[in-house]
Amino acid sequence: GPMLSLRSAEERLANTWIVKQYFENGVDKTNDFKNVFNGYVMTISKGNSYTLAYKAFGLFNYSESGTWYFNTKKTEVTFKNTNNNTSTWKILKLYEKELWGQYTDSNKTIEVHLIPQ
Repeated sequence: GPMLSLRSAEERLANTWIVKQYFENGVDKTNDFKNVFNGYVMTISKGNSYTLAYKAFGLFNYSESGTWYFNTKKTEVTFKNTNNNTSTWKILKLYEKELWGQYTDSNKTIEVHLIPQ
């Protein structure tokens, strides 16, 4: 039969992720995303810490770090950086090699599909 993952949600979330596809209001904007957030890498660690880094427009190095936490039902994950800015993702898919999240940014619905680096 099919292999069911016995790994916890936290274990599946903990990975080094890169963006495979990026959508704004259902429109594929992956190329735009990769131009603006050049080399985007997000590392989520067990113990509720994360880091992310990219080169904005391929020119300026940006990085941030912070903490993450699930909601009670583990249907959402919130990232809170060291400046206390938060971003909450609705988890659409969480597999060992696939993370799909959805969040709102400036009245736009963003859906992001990530794969391990």
